[in-house]
Amino acid sequence: MGLIIGIAGISRSGKSRLARKICLSFKDKSISIIEQDKFVVPIKDIPKYKEETDWESPLSLNFTAFKETIIKESKHHDIVIAEGLMAFYKPEICNLFDKRIFIEISYDTFIERKERDLRWGNIPKHYFDHIWESYLKYGKIPRTEAEYLTIDGERSIDIDHVLNYIYR
Repeated sequence: MGLIIGIAGISRSGKSRLARKICLSFKDKSISIIEQDKFVVPIKDIPKYKEETDWESPLSLNFTAFKETIIKESKHHDIVIAEGLMAFYKPEICNLFDKRIFIEISYDTFIERKERDLRWGNIPKHYFDHIWESYLKYGKIPRTEAEYLTIDGERSIDIDHVLNYIYR
């Protein structure tokens, strides 16, 4: 089984960017990146927040498929990186990770970056606060004995610091 790395943090914190940087550092290894956003349940099954689809709810994700994919990919790759807002939400998934990396950014940085993110169209301002509240509720580091590397996503990520954590 390969090394399994979990990366969590709020939207626009740098999870995907960090996953790509890690990949570039292991050119001689086979790597699979698993994005939690790809495990959304059918839209009809996702609850609503006001009149919006509540993508920030744990009910919006198929955690079983996410977990099964992590396990399957770890049998075929040297390194598996699983990333997402709620990557650490379910203990049975969090326990799969050999290394856990959490990226933090401030509310102001989140708002600034999210306003520039037009991938999903024009998001109502009230939904930004809902995303932040959901992050505080579902996306933070769980209380556990497990070790986590916390990174300041406000700054450029020091990949050497991350690799030192992964190698130990």
